[in-house]
Amino acid sequence: MQHHFFFFVHRAYLPYVNFSPFFFHTSYHSRFSLPPSS
Repeated sequence: MQHHFFFFVHRAYLPYVNFSPFFFHTSYHSRFSLPPSS
């Protein structure tokens, strides 16, 4: 249940957590995170 909630929040706030250092360094978010455009 907790996993589903986190996934829902992740999808809902994707553009926000994408710039969040807390979510960015997590391996879970790394799977959905796009590669650097550098």
